[in-house]
Amino acid sequence: MPYFFLSNMSKCNFIRKDVVYMYNQYDELEYARNIYQNGFQSNYLPTQLRLLAIYMKTELGYKPRQLRAELTAFCQDRLPGYQPAVHYPAINKALRQAGQKGASLLHIKELPIYQWELDFLTAYPLCPQEQMTAALEYNCRKLMFTLLVRTRLRRLISLQKNYGENLCLYFKGGGREYRELKQEAKLPSSQDLHSGLIYHLAAAGAVTPMHDGLLRLDFMEEADRAAECVSCSPTFEPAFSISHFNNAGWYYDYYNRLPRMKLCRHCGSPFKASGNRQLYCPGCTEEMERERWKIRARKHRGMAVPAGDSLLVPADSTTGSCHGFEITVQPPLLKGLECGTVFS
Repeated sequence: MPYFFLSNMSKCNFIRKDVVYMYNQYDELEYARNIYQNGFQSNYLPTQLRLLAIYMKTELGYKPRQLRAELTAFCQDRLPGYQPAVHYPAINKALRQAGQKGASLLHIKELPIYQWELDFLTAYPLCPQEQMTAALEYNCRKLMFTLLVRTRLRRLISLQKNYGENLCLYFKGGGREYRELKQEAKLPSSQDLHSGLIYHLAAAGAVTPMHDGLLRLDFMEEADRAAECVSCSPTFEPAFSISHFNNAGWYYDYYNRLPRMKLCRHCGSPFKASGNRQLYCPGCTEEMERERWKIRARKHRGMAVPAGDSLLVPADSTTGSCHGFEITVQPPLLKGLECGTVFS
């Protein structure tokens, strides 16, 4: 049944700008908890209703009848323009999805990468050196690392979703999926994925191209066999952990100490700096620039900054230079100071 109510609700802006939490497909639990505490986070309801229904069932322990009543009451209180006849199909579908066997929320904060995995990728035999440059060989190994991270994530998802044992030895996708893979690996835009990297990996026996974009990951089978041999060795200790899964290639670059690779001082994600003075990744730079303009607007209007806020704002919003300053707003400690005084 088509959800015609979406066209009606798209005109209603019920997003709370002060508590918006970006959807993370690997951390559905935190996103659902934020919806339950602060209300809907976007105008797209089906996904949020599904996550909210599963959260109420698994985390709050609601039974089916109570779950229907609580979810309906939540929509009545938190959804402007709520109409029972219009929103019933979406609520009913969310309840059916929550009632399915094994329905659960993903909660993957980070993925540990073990030293033996890095050693395995470094020592994996590729084509002879005279057939490929050092840069091409490095990009091949970085693509293998990204495929390894994706495979490990899919196995964790299968484990948390109770799908059973799934080795996930294949990668399948069309043009969009392969573009996402290239973006996650942080490969150069001039690097051809199919006729370049995948061709050399197939020649080395690391992967086997099949039909309709299907790629068999032969090197993962060898990695699984190697894992059984090193399970008790010191190399089974984690070398580092990945928390920003879309930047898998940059983690590999930072581990190999490539030039201009840094860790963001705000979120801890690796990024490729455009200059020596850059301390923050582009995403955090934009976020801090918005906070900087908020402070300017408050000062211009003569408003006090609320006590308890702590903002790290770079002086140069483009580069996030080392001349940044920290603005810490604290409650007044001395008598005579007004609440909201800014200490810098």
